[in-house]
Amino acid sequence: MVRKTGILSTTLLLLLLSSLLITVVEAGTERTIKAPAVRETEEGFEGVITEMTVRVEKGEGHVYVEIVPFSAVDTQVSAKLAVEVASRVAGVNPEDYDFFVTIRAESPVIGGPSAGAALTVATISALMNLKIREDVMITGTINPDGTIGPVGGILEKAEAAHRAGAKKFLVPEGQLVILQPFRRERRLGPLIEIVTETRKVNVAEYAKEKWGLEVIEVGDIYQAVEIMTGKKLREREIIKEKIEMKKEEREILKQKSMEMISEAKKSVRVAEKMAREIGDETLIQTVEEAKERLDKAEEEYSKGNYYSASSYSFQSKISSGFVRKLAEFWNEDPEIAIDEFLDEVDEELDSKERQIEDYTGFSSASAIEAYIAAEKRIEEAKETLKIARKNYYNEKYKEAIYSGVYALERGETAIWWLELAKRIGGGERHIDFSRLKEIAERRIAEAQTTLTYAQLMTRNGSEVLAMAKDKLESAKKELDRGKPGAALLDAIDARVQAAVVMEILGLEENEVEKRYERAKEEATIAISTARGEGVEPILAVSYYEYAESIKEENPVSSLVLMLTAAEIARTTKHLEETLTEKKTNRIVKEEEKEEEKRAEEEGRPEEIPGYTSMDVVMSAILGISILLLVRSRNRKFPPKISSSPTILCI
Repeated sequence: MVRKTGILSTTLLLLLLSSLLITVVEAGTERTIKAPAVRETEEGFEGVITEMTVRVEKGEGHVYVEIVPFSAVDTQVSAKLAVEVASRVAGVNPEDYDFFVTIRAESPVIGGPSAGAALTVATISALMNLKIREDVMITGTINPDGTIGPVGGILEKAEAAHRAGAKKFLVPEGQLVILQPFRRERRLGPLIEIVTETRKVNVAEYAKEKWGLEVIEVGDIYQAVEIMTGKKLREREIIKEKIEMKKEEREILKQKSMEMISEAKKSVRVAEKMAREIGDETLIQTVEEAKERLDKAEEEYSKGNYYSASSYSFQSKISSGFVRKLAEFWNEDPEIAIDEFLDEVDEELDSKERQIEDYTGFSSASAIEAYIAAEKRIEEAKETLKIARKNYYNEKYKEAIYSGVYALERGETAIWWLELAKRIGGGERHIDFSRLKEIAERRIAEAQTTLTYAQLMTRNGSEVLAMAKDKLESAKKELDRGKPGAALLDAIDARVQAAVVMEILGLEENEVEKRYERAKEEATIAISTARGEGVEPILAVSYYEYAESIKEENPVSSLVLMLTAAEIARTTKHLEETLTEKKTNRIVKEEEKEEEKRAEEEGRPEEIPGYTSMDVVMSAILGISILLLVRSRNRKFPPKISSSPTILCI
C-alpha cells in the first residue's frame, strides 16, 4: 500500500509539472523589464533605472548581449546564467534557441550581477509568453538552482523603483533589514566635517512610510515570476515525495553494503591488533576513529541506507588501512618500503582501469551513470597516486602512505561502481563516446559560467572557488584524455562548488537548513522527472540518500550533496542519448598520450598545479575536517599522526 501511494504521488507530481511546463516558444518573442541599479556620483550612490529586453529566436544556444552604455563583464555573465536557469524553469532546451539581450541604462552603472533575477524573469516570460507587470520591479542575483541572492544598494534601488512608478519592489530573502550608511554634517568650530554612519534600517517600513512602496522578500525565481506575471509555475505543497532507491537497485546495494561492512570490520581488527602491539597512542586513536565510522556504517545499514553505509565503510577502511601500512613499515626503511608499496598500488590501479575501459554492453542510462561514476573514481585514484609519488620524492613519507592508501581504496570503489553497472544494466548496446563528449563539453561550459559568476560576486577571491577552478581544469584534462564520463561528473562538481559559494553568501548559520530544503525540493523534482521519463538516476538517488544521512552532522556538506544530486538527475536522461548499437572508440588527444608517456619514462609524477587530492574538494568547501597529517620538520619515521573522520562518498 505504501508503495502504491509513492507511485501515486510521483504521478501527481509529474502530471502537475508537465501541465505547467509544456512550453511552446514562438520565434521572435521578446519581453522588456525595468530594474533598478546604482551609479556613483560625487554625493554618493544614486539609484537609476535600467531597461532590459530579451528576444528569443530559433538557434543553437547562443547568448548575445548588448549593453548601452557599456557595463562590466559581470552583467554579460549574469545574462548567460539567467538563460540557463530560465530555460530549465520553462522546460525548454536552450540549445534550440538563440537569446538576444539588450540592456540600456540612464548612465553607466556600478558593475554587479544584481540584474540576474530580473533578466531571468524576462527570459522566462519570453519563453512562456507571459506578460510582465509594469508596476513591480526586482533586484537580486540569480543562483544556478533558481534561488535569488543578496545585493547591495537596496534603499537607493527602492527609491529609483518608486520614481519609475513601481508599486511593489521585490528584494532577496533576508534583506528586508539592512545596514545602511548615512552621511551627516558635524561642525568642528569653524569647520564642517562630513561623517558617514551606519544604521540598521527596515526597508519595508522605510519605503512604505517615505514613498508608499511595498517591499516584498522573495526566495526564488518561482515566487518572483508569480508576483511579476501572475503565473504560478509550481505547486510547492505537492512536492513531498520521499526519494528512495528502487527495489531492484536497493537489493543490489544491500548486498554490496554488507560486503563493504565485512571488509571494513576485518581491516579494523587487523589495524587494532597491529596498533596495540606497537603501543603508539596516535595509531590506537586513529583505529578508534575508524571504528566510529564503522559503527556509523552499521547504523545506516540498519536504517536501510545502504549507499550511506557503504560510504562510511569506505571512510573506515581508509583510516584503518593507513594504520596498517604505518605499522607495517614501522621498523622498515621508508624509502624502500613506500616505493614498493606505491608500485603495487600503481599496478593495481592499472589493472582496474583496464577492467573499466574494456567493459561494454549497456541497456540503460542508469548503467551508464554507474559506469561513469567508476571512471571518475579510477581517475581520482590515479591522480591521488601521483600526489603520493610527489610526497614520496619530497620525503613526506606519511603523506605518501596516506595518499597511497586512499588511492588504493578509491580504486576499489571504482570497481564497486563497475560491478553495479553490470548488475543493473548489462546489455548489448555501447556508449557513443563522441556524444558523451558533447554532453561533457556542455556541462564544462556551464561550470565555467557559474564559476565566473561566483568569482565576480566574491571579488576578493575564495579558497573554495580556487578548488572549483581546479576541479574544472581536471574535467578539461579528462576530456582530452578520452575520459568524458569522469569529465562530466567533475564539471558538475565544479559547478556545484561554485554555486554553493553563492548559495551561502550572506547566510547565517541557521539559514543553511532552509537553503538545504530548497535544494532537496529541486533534487526531488529532478529525480522524479527523470523517473517519469523512464530513467533511474541511481547516482543522484545515492547522493540524495547520503545528504539526508549527514545533514545533522554537517548541514553545508549535505547542501552540496543535494545540489549535486539535482544536477546529476537532470543530466541522466541525456545519457540515454549516448547508447548506440555500434561500438565507438574514445577520443584522445595525441599530445595527452605523449605527455603521460614522457612522465612514465622519467619515472616521476606529472606536475598537477592546484590539484587537491582525495575527494576533499567537496569536504573542504564545507569546512569539514579531513585527515590531518602532522608534518615533522626532521622527517623522522615513523611519524606522529593526528586524524579526524572525513566525509567521503564511495
